[in-house]
Amino acid sequence: MTMDECVSTGDPGRCITHPYGVRSPIAYFCGHSSICDDTVTRPTSNAALALAKSNIEQYYIYIGLLEYLESSLELLEYLQPSIFTGLVNTYVNILKRRRLNQVPKRYRHSTTNRTRDILRQLLKP
Repeated sequence: MTMDECVSTGDPGRCITHPYGVRSPIAYFCGHSSICDDTVTRPTSNAALALAKSNIEQYYIYIGLLEYLESSLELLEYLQPSIFTGLVNTYVNILKRRRLNQVPKRYRHSTTNRTRDILRQLLKP
C-alpha cells in the first residue's frame, strides 16, 4: 500500500505507526516502562513523549539524522574524536565504491502534496 492509499482510507494517523512500517523514535527512546508499551501500535501518549525526552536529555550526547548522515558523522567525529576519528573519510570511501541507501526505482512511489500536507499536520510538534 502506498502512502497516498493509506492516507486516503480516512485514518491517516495509522499510516505513521509500526504496523505500516514507520517505527516511532518515541517508542525507541521511551524505554521499557509500562507507559511505553503501546507506543508501537497506538498514537503516543504525552507521558511516553515526556519520558522519551527525559531519556534523551539524560543519556544521549547526540542523536543524528539519516537525512543528514554525513553531517551527523562529522559531529560525532568532533564530539568523540577518540572513538570516531576518520569516520567521515571511511563513509565517503564506502559511498564511492557502492550505492548505499538507494531504493530501486521500481519500488519508489511519489506522494501527492495533499498526502504530504496531511502527514505534516500529524507530525507537527
